[in-house]
Amino acid sequence: MTWALLVVALAQNSATPPKLPGEVSIQQQLNAQIPLDLMFRDESGKIVRLREYFRGKPVLINFMYYRCPMLCSMVMEGISSTLTELKFDVGKEFEVITVSIDPRDMPREAVAKKDKYIKRYGRLGAASGWHFLTGHESSIRALTNAAGGTHLALPVWIRIQAARRPARARRSVGEQDRHGQRSAFAPVLPLRSGDR
Repeated sequence: MTWALLVVALAQNSATPPKLPGEVSIQQQLNAQIPLDLMFRDESGKIVRLREYFRGKPVLINFMYYRCPMLCSMVMEGISSTLTELKFDVGKEFEVITVSIDPRDMPREAVAKKDKYIKRYGRLGAASGWHFLTGHESSIRALTNAAGGTHLALPVWIRIQAARRPARARRSVGEQDRHGQRSAFAPVLPLRSGDR
């Protein structure tokens, strides 16, 4: 009996990825609007609506979970490196919203990730424009579904699914398959500030 409890305790530690409800996939929702009234908690623990971040600037939304031991961090390193290459500044010309897809994540994990990636990005004023959110499963699901995710759309899972396909079957973003469907293997989902 003790052994079973130990296994359960180990299986639910912070390095355990969230259990995903079935296959993870993405369905492009071209010109779809995300529900801006969804409520999340920011890295300080304050309850916010997505609408608060859409203030006339472009918004870049990406998904991860904050206690991820490896792949999410690799994707975030890529995102922060890419953002440093841009001439535009986070918080000045555009906003970034990083949303945890794990409802177990709390603002304390969000603030730790924010500190890490703001330091890595290294530009003044970025902290006011890069937001790390946590939320209830219903808000997470509504946002990821609106952004094109079936169940929970985690960019690294999308990349893994793409990597498992034979090289000849892989398509770049926007390339059509034999059914006329466009590929959506992308690590982030850019949204315009006018999208609602």
